Amino acid sequence: MKINKKGFTLIEILLVIVIAALSSGLAIVNYRANDANRVLDNNAQLVASKIKETQTMALNGGLVNGQSNAEYFIQFNDLPDLPDRVILNATAGGIGDFTLDKDVDLTLESKDGMGSATNSSLVIRFTRPRADISFYIGEGILDENNAINDEEVFIVLNHANTDQKRFVVVNRISGRVDIKSSL
Repeated sequence: MKINKKGFTLIEILLVIVIAALSSGLAIVNYRANDANRVLDNNAQLVASKIKETQTMALNGGLVNGQSNAEYFIQFNDLPDLPDRVILNATAGGIGDFTLDKDVDLTLESKDGMGSATNSSLVIRFTRPRADISFYIGEGILDENNAINDEEVFIVLNHANTDQKRFVVVNRISGRVDIKSSL
């Protein structure tokens, strides 16, 4: 007697369902890991573009309130009263304020070994006509005692839920602004 086997057994169907569930679970975990990368990349691009915008205004003598300024500033404040959020004030005469994503923390570093300066302010000053760059960090912002004479300053963006970082590197000599995932 010949048995006609049409269709699938219950075990075969359950096996396919388990494999599909595992595959979709791995895809969701992988998507969330990439989400942190995307958040950091977007915020690093925002910081770098605001620095470049300020630098361009200094080079071009951009008008602010109908007049050209001799100096343009961008100030980064790490505010201790908002621990889950960093507000960066771009005060280059009318650029305005912008805020980083709530999952991104900001620290400031330089090569000269000042280490990590949290709850501080960093000011990048562009002076006309060549948009010369000066860095200042600390409480008395534009005090020469707080000037950083290092060639580069690193604005470090840390993701709160992962150990991932992005570095916005500003070179004082060349004026170059880069984004790096490691140093």
